[in-house]
Amino acid sequence: MNNSSCDVFSSSAVIIFSAANGTSLFVCLLAAALLCILKLHSKTVYRLALYQVLSASAVAAQSVGQVFLLKHPASASSEATGQRLCKAFAFLFLYTEWVKLLFVAWVTVHLFCYAVFHKNLKRLEVIYIATSVIIPAGIASVPFTTDTYGVTQSWCWIQSWKNNCFGDTLFVTGVIEQFALWFGPAMTILSLSSVGMFVMMIILIYRAFMWRSLKRNQNWKAVKQLLPLVAYPVLFFIFIVPQFIGRVYAATDTMSYEQNYILTVTSIACEVGWSLSAGIAQIIHLVNGHPSQMWNNVNVKPPTDLWRDLCPIKVLTQKRNKMRNRLQNFPEMEGKAILMMDDDILVPLPDVLFAFRVWQQFPHLIVGFYPRKHVEINGSYVYGTRESDSGTSFHKKVYSMILIGAAFFHREYLRMFNDEALVPRIVHDLIDAVENCDDIAMNTMVAHFLAKAAFPQCPGLFVRSQSRQVIENATKGRQGKWHDPSHKVTRSSCLNKLSNFYGGLPLHYSDIMLTPMT
Repeated sequence: MNNSSCDVFSSSAVIIFSAANGTSLFVCLLAAALLCILKLHSKTVYRLALYQVLSASAVAAQSVGQVFLLKHPASASSEATGQRLCKAFAFLFLYTEWVKLLFVAWVTVHLFCYAVFHKNLKRLEVIYIATSVIIPAGIASVPFTTDTYGVTQSWCWIQSWKNNCFGDTLFVTGVIEQFALWFGPAMTILSLSSVGMFVMMIILIYRAFMWRSLKRNQNWKAVKQLLPLVAYPVLFFIFIVPQFIGRVYAATDTMSYEQNYILTVTSIACEVGWSLSAGIAQIIHLVNGHPSQMWNNVNVKPPTDLWRDLCPIKVLTQKRNKMRNRLQNFPEMEGKAILMMDDDILVPLPDVLFAFRVWQQFPHLIVGFYPRKHVEINGSYVYGTRESDSGTSFHKKVYSMILIGAAFFHREYLRMFNDEALVPRIVHDLIDAVENCDDIAMNTMVAHFLAKAAFPQCPGLFVRSQSRQVIENATKGRQGKWHDPSHKVTRSSCLNKLSNFYGGLPLHYSDIMLTPMT
């Protein structure tokens, strides 16, 4: 089965090729393992990328198997067995290539519909998998019916020459099948996928430039998050072009031996390059944005052991203990959602998940568990709880603020809060002076922003804990500022000072309360 006279590779080239495929296999499996360890497989886009990496690892694995078979003919008990094994590897090669191609196409369709038309096609994932697994089996079975699988120089695939050796008579049936079953469809699908990805990125970049601040930030984040996924169809297209050109040139039957050698080596290098780049792109996608935690206790080392086994978390240690530290716009925070939780508050996990789902529906609001309100009395503002009696029936059971000590809000609000054109330095100085009122300032800023955007409303949305309470835990005898008798007076003073700055408080009342179904 091993026709050495037709073999274009030396022993050293085979070793290099095997090592490259082995490296590609390792990188792809590492990327897949990292995705599972980080528990990101619950997200549809990551799973689609995972399927591509697994299919790329399958291509690399069968390539290693082919090298072992063709370079160690003694591994086959007979010539007939060797031929059957070669045809089996040829089938696996075409099958895994098609699986990889279809998953690339589905990722393109999914991302394009999601980014351009805001349509989430995650319900079609079963169809993604079924078509990407079943259709390639049918396509890869066709050469069995025409008996065109076999050894082509140094590889098991659809034969190009009558006696499987360069320089013999061109095997027209095999060449036609190579283009009909692989290169033609692959070039068409990858060309359309690359164009689709290009159009999608142009639309997102246009939106990022043209839309107002909140949407602009969202679209820039989308561009950054989708770039690693765009790499799949684009790189696949780049790596298949030299293979396609080589096959077209070979079909003319005018190549010299040296030209054939160069094109063959280039083709195999491109095959290895795609598998390797798929794994690398997946790893880049995984490290693009992990949860961040701001650690404000300047004299105590962060207890990283608490979350070491959960997922990578960046701990942002602070040099000074200031109330405003938690409202910094840290560049390390990549996501849209900010969960802010004071250290003396414990919220049941189901309630946190429910609040997050509510925030996803209302990302322009502060969604949290602590409602508060302002009440105007004799021309001055007084700070109070939702249940506090302010002397009028209207102000009972309403709120105008949500405390950020247990709440979700959009990261864009951190950028706005640190923009002195929106929140001047005098407000920051007020917070630093009293070591209080940062949450009131945040609510006031959000309310002012919504009013300017022609959506005047309460800046927050109250989510009631499923357990009917949010547990407040005084840690080691150190109580929060809300236990201080002067706390209410300080916050009432902040309300009046903010009112002077804004020319009246932009806060609006709401009586909406959302509770998860039990």
